[in-house]
Amino acid sequence: MTRDAPPADSGAAARLAAIGAATAGVAHDFNNVLSGIGAAADLALARPALDPAVREELEEIRRGVARGAALVRRLLADGTRPPRPARPRPLDPLLGVAAEVIRRLLPPGVRFVLRPGAAGCRVRIDPDRLHHALLNLAANAADAMRAQGGTLTLRSGARVLREAADPLSPGSYAVVTLRDTGPGIAPEVADRLFSPFVTTKPTGTGIGLVSARETLRAAGGDVVLASRPGHGTEVRLFLPLVDPQPARPAAPVLLVEDEPALCRLAARALRGAGWRVRTTGSAEAALALAPSLPRPALLLCDLTLPGLDGAGLLRALRARWPGLPAVMMSGYAETALPPELGEVAFLRKPFALADLLARVEAAAELPKCSCAPMESET
Repeated sequence: MTRDAPPADSGAAARLAAIGAATAGVAHDFNNVLSGIGAAADLALARPALDPAVREELEEIRRGVARGAALVRRLLADGTRPPRPARPRPLDPLLGVAAEVIRRLLPPGVRFVLRPGAAGCRVRIDPDRLHHALLNLAANAADAMRAQGGTLTLRSGARVLREAADPLSPGSYAVVTLRDTGPGIAPEVADRLFSPFVTTKPTGTGIGLVSARETLRAAGGDVVLASRPGHGTEVRLFLPLVDPQPARPAAPVLLVEDEPALCRLAARALRGAGWRVRTTGSAEAALALAPSLPRPALLLCDLTLPGLDGAGLLRALRARWPGLPAVMMSGYAETALPPELGEVAFLRKPFALADLLARVEAAAELPKCSCAPMESET
């Protein structure tokens, strides 16, 4: 579903106004400092018989003052520039632009990885505000890894939230994740990082996360931070999809697989793509479970099972639910099924999880989502 961006609450507007006023005040004071430095350099340069090496150093100071003044002008212009119209825009190209700047921002010991996975996903946001949020977060990650080095990963994907997950409402979201391998943040500090002027660094304003959250909330999304000491920090930016995929049916996929590891991984991939899943390890267990289930969206079943095989299970389940769609998996070559079962999709093992998801979606006659789903990490 497409959601309109919620109106900014008065408290948020007041905080942004205070931050803007503070920024203007700092810029004013900084300009005064630069003016004093420039004036001192001018006076020194006016002295007669100045040593050429000293003159060159003073000229460098003047050039530094000019660069500092230009940066202040840019800061004030960015802070007061009205946002661009928040029309729908493809997400991954926006991340590509930000990635080029982030690469130049990182210190030599930090490796950068870009993993775009939201091809076709569109979001409604001012790209400059999104870039500003990403650069703030990347700068924080760079500072955290400056001493020991590490990896910063920027990736994108899609997520369907069927239930509210504070601070997010149910819906379809594009998700941008920045994950670093730095030292992490203690829980008592992480809980306070979305408060203005709270920071883990010895210097800085502490408004980077606040600014990022305001940007995302103005676009109808939010920011979620997860971190543990010794395990790095992950920041996820949730943005509502402008044209999300149709919701998955509430009915579950019935997954029957006697190999526990494969059953677990297939179920995880399906849940990450928005499907509900019920699993069993045998046909007999599936039949015992059937009376308590609504009609499944699809049967995903190993063809060769101990006891009753997959074809026998499908026959029994279709007696209960006529026309039940099915995908049969097997490590053997594709086998002809009894003609009365009709057309049944076949997936040969071993398979990629992307192929599994595509086969399930095709068999269930659902449109494929062009955005790669992102699984939750524990």
